[in-house]
Amino acid sequence: MSRSPSEYANRIAHLSSKIFSEPTAEQARRARKIVKVMSEEPLHKQESFVKYYPPVYAINNLMFRLREYGLYVNEHLDFKEEMQRQRAARGKST
Repeated sequence: MSRSPSEYANRIAHLSSKIFSEPTAEQARRARKIVKVMSEEPLHKQESFVKYYPPVYAINNLMFRLREYGLYVNEHLDFKEEMQRQRAARGKST
């Protein structure tokens, strides 16, 4: 048989949570989520969020290399090369 805490223990727990800025037992789950979000570091101060730049140069080189090996199809470049080949065949290349 479990005993519920006394009224005094409940008041002390409530006072303790107020003093240490913790959510009280009566607060809903939504309020706890707000406390969690507000206690995290803001996004504009997170280095991983602010100083992220995708490695575009390396990715482009990788795609060109894979295209040379025949493992990647870049339809736009294929079309441009075909147009250049046709212009050269007509004698209009510059």
